[in-house]
Amino acid sequence: MGALPKADPAMRPQLRNDVRFVESPDGAYVHSDYGACTVRGRQAYAWLARLAPALTGHHTLAELTAHLPGDRRAMVEGLVGRLAEQRFVVDARQAHAHGLSEEESREYAEEIAFVGYALDSPESRFARVRRERLVVMGSGPLLEALAGACAGTGWRHLTVISPVPDAAGRAAEAARRDPGQHFRTLAPAAFAPAAADVVLQVSADPGELVATARACEAAGVVLGQAFAGPGEVWLSQVGQPARTAAESGWHRLVAGRRFSADLDEDLLVGPVPAVVAAILALGCFSCVTGLDTGRERALTRVDLRTLDTLPHRFLPHPRAAARPGGGAEAPPSGDEAPSLDADALLALTADLVDARTGVLTTLDEQALAQSPLAVCQATVSDPFGVLPGWTPRPQAFGWGPDQRTARLRCLLAALATYGLLALGPEEEGTVWGVELPDGRPRAVPRTVLRLTASTPATDVPRPPSGTGTPRSPLGTGAGLSRSGALAAGLRSHCEHLLSTHLPPDAARTGTPITPEDDPAAEALLRQLVLAGEPPRIRDHTSVLGMPAVTLTTPAQETLVSVAATIPDALRDGLERLLLGWQSRTTRQPAYARATPLWPPDGDPSEAVRVMAGALRRAGKVPVAVPLGGDPEAARLLPFVTRVVLLDG
Repeated sequence: MGALPKADPAMRPQLRNDVRFVESPDGAYVHSDYGACTVRGRQAYAWLARLAPALTGHHTLAELTAHLPGDRRAMVEGLVGRLAEQRFVVDARQAHAHGLSEEESREYAEEIAFVGYALDSPESRFARVRRERLVVMGSGPLLEALAGACAGTGWRHLTVISPVPDAAGRAAEAARRDPGQHFRTLAPAAFAPAAADVVLQVSADPGELVATARACEAAGVVLGQAFAGPGEVWLSQVGQPARTAAESGWHRLVAGRRFSADLDEDLLVGPVPAVVAAILALGCFSCVTGLDTGRERALTRVDLRTLDTLPHRFLPHPRAAARPGGGAEAPPSGDEAPSLDADALLALTADLVDARTGVLTTLDEQALAQSPLAVCQATVSDPFGVLPGWTPRPQAFGWGPDQRTARLRCLLAALATYGLLALGPEEEGTVWGVELPDGRPRAVPRTVLRLTASTPATDVPRPPSGTGTPRSPLGTGAGLSRSGALAAGLRSHCEHLLSTHLPPDAARTGTPITPEDDPAAEALLRQLVLAGEPPRIRDHTSVLGMPAVTLTTPAQETLVSVAATIPDALRDGLERLLLGWQSRTTRQPAYARATPLWPPDGDPSEAVRVMAGALRRAGKVPVAVPLGGDPEAARLLPFVTRVVLLDG
């Protein structure tokens, strides 16, 4: 039969009731509701047929093989070990006293068998369902169906808490399985988490769900929740709130949600509430009996039109975590974390992006034109509700010569925008930043950093006409390293300052330049010429004492580009000029005035030195403040910053 795993001689092997086996050309084919496998060997079927009647759990494996010769004993131990490995055989010695009566064991035999398919000691596990106190709370048809589903599962102690509990109480009575079940109904004011072991809640108010999650966490109570929204129901995992992170899930859902405002049809009718309630009731049953071993944070969305279910992963929300309070934050240490690899950051997309519960709700190319430049668009969630509810969610754009570059830049821009929104609106006081380039700590008022309706208009790039999308203020940036994020934030300030210092005829002043020994810049210029928009390119390094160019075409405003070197600034400027042409000719104004929130090409450390020095000479003190209001987002990308200009 080949090498088989040896079983523990002290085990009491018991063959599951649902196991069937037949002879096959290779040996014995074994099948159950839990799976199937082939035990290979010429004598496998014969040995299994002789052994199966003895696998009752009443004898140890050592007792069963005591009178067998050594080679046959090893064969039987190996066969039992293989069956146990595939969970066709369980160890009956692990069974615990369960306290179920014969009537209970008979009435709930199917539920016990369901647990037994996956776990040992199913009776003792089901006894937890009979022993623990369950509270279902809320209102509406979903609550009624949930009360009936839980009563039908066998919960002995069931309390219904609702403003109108009679209907739910009747549903529980209709599903009663045995006379030992105790049902009662209470008004909402009587709810006390400490009086329950498990709570299931139905609500159409995320605020109620959050409050209950906090109360159950404080009381150490297992919790499962359902949010009844227009056209869909969202279900949390069932478990300790600290493990399921239910509160974070509701915060993330609110931060990124966009429900249909015109969906007035009531879809919780007919069999729909029973189907949805069964999912939550099964989750509760699985949690209490130990069937549910999942540890991934997720909400489950149930589409009420199709009854399709889809999991939505999420990160812990900063509002759900314990946060230190009182006083200003400590000055930053100045220690720089290791830089990130571009591929490593792109691999985190799965953690960051979800259409409903993600830090970013979209990150893709959508229907945007992808030639001559690749363009990617992201939609950013609003974790603290900083923006008015009627405004569209902020968008971020990235572009480049290929899709990977565009997506990486878009991800950086989106996380920079998110970092601004993650500054809680209720928090006042100061945060600590560092002056550039020397790194001296300096306190900065929080009000200077936030993206709010009161942000000065001169500090925010104007959005494209008709889009209504909020834009990140000057100085916002992200990078794959600390110096990259600083260079990104400094760039927008330098370009804005330079544009205010240029003479009116900037297209005719300065030194004319063309790309030299730079194939990428030459290709960009060639594309603009072929498009009929050859730019006038001027070197304006002398204006502020940093590498800077202007690019002017009849169809577009003069574009200013700065970087650590003239070739880097020229290449970046040509790329943005081509992007503007692409936006206009494809009639996609959304990214017409998009600004880069990532560092320019070249050495970011040199860019920081050059740009910060130029701003200092202009009488400005650049102060960089890390945007780490969301610890989870900052853990994935720690290099997000806002550079503000203060007086010396």
